Order: sequence, then C-alpha cells, then structure tokens
Amino acid sequence: MTPRRATPDDAAGLTQLRLIMHQAVKPHCGLDWMPACEAAFARALAEQESMAVFVVDHPDGPGLIASAMGVWHPSLPGPTTTAMRSGEIGSVATDPDHRRRGHARACVAAARDWLVDEGCERVRLTPAPDATALYAALGFAPRDTYWTWRAAPVDTAP
Repeated sequence: MTPRRATPDDAAGLTQLRLIMHQAVKPHCGLDWMPACEAAFARALAEQESMAVFVVDHPDGPGLIASAMGVWHPSLPGPTTTAMRSGEIGSVATDPDHRRRGHARACVAAARDWLVDEGCERVRLTPAPDATALYAALGFAPRDTYWTWRAAPVDTAP
C-alpha cells in the first residue's frame, strides 16, 4: 500500500477519519463540527500550498482507511536550524478495522517526506500515548515541552 496525496474530493472521508481520531480520546464527542471540518478540508486541499494530506484508499471500494496531514509554516533561522519553514504532522488516523497493517506509518512517512521536500528541517507532532513507538521508529523523538493557549470553544450548532 502506497499512500497518495488527498484531493478536495477526499474531504468527507478525511472528516470521517478525524471523527475516529477524536472518538478515540472522547467517545461521545459531538458531530456538529463535521460539516465545517469537511468544508475546511475541501477548501484547504484546493487552495493551500502549505498543507498536504496523505491517505490510503479502502482496498475494497470507495472510502479512506488512513490519513496523516502535513502543514508547514514560515520560521526564522536560529542556532539549531537555518530553515525558513517548520512542519507539523496531525490528523493521523486509521480506521479500526485496518489497524496494525502499516497504513498510519506509511501516511506519516509520506507527510514527513513531503515536509522535508518543502524545506522543513524540523517536524513536530503530538503523539497519542499508544503511538510513541510508531513515531520513534520513524525518527521522531521527544523534545521541548510546549504550552498551548485556546480560545473559548465556538458553538457550531445550527
């Protein structure tokens, strides 16, 4: 299985995989965010040069079974890098019926390789506790602890 780069036509399948990812952490997460997510995926995949999503198609027909998204953003050179871009990998998900077959590994590797080709010397991700071995095998290692600020949640209900 070789991942391919997602297109705007994959937005619904990517949103379904994001639901799987979120439900693994919060089983009863709502669904009201999904239309906005699908629209955002379709728009970003059509317009953003700084984002690429890699997917594995369902072997028996339409649909997706795994994904990983790579995003780069401008950065400044410093003591440890001269790169003008930094990368991040997220939205890593695999359909539960297709886990433990290397699909996530292949998608993450494809996203990482794309980010490197785009000029990133550093790629960050936030692993789920049960995925640290996967990321370590791909060359990722724990580094700086960082904090995150979040605005109050937006009510997306109609």
